[in-house]
Amino acid sequence: MSPDPAAYAEEFRQLKDVRAKALEHYRLVQQFHAERRDLIRALIGKGFSQADIGRELGVTRQAVQKMLAVLSRSLWWCAELAWWIRAMRLIRCTIGPLIDRVTRINRTNLAEKRINIRTCDNCVVCG
Repeated sequence: MSPDPAAYAEEFRQLKDVRAKALEHYRLVQQFHAERRDLIRALIGKGFSQADIGRELGVTRQAVQKMLAVLSRSLWWCAELAWWIRAMRLIRCTIGPLIDRVTRINRTNLAEKRINIRTCDNCVVCG
């Protein structure tokens, strides 16, 4: 039987407070990301390159590109799904046929073909 939640009311209140603070900080992070993105776009509009901005921030140009990239959650999911589909196609569509593990390789046929080599009657090489 589970413990009575009323006996742990203080812990649940603390848990709810911490969760509320985390959600507020997440909202602030999103707000700061949007503000940073707008500032970077404004600098690019004034003629600075992504490399220039990266040098000033102490990051690479690729990091500046990622700061500019805006993917909503649904677009991110679509991009990840597309990646998985491409990966599976690469794995399945290998060059050459798939190996059937059940098929038995009959090596005696090769030996019989080597033994039954015909010789010609009038050949100088065969004799």
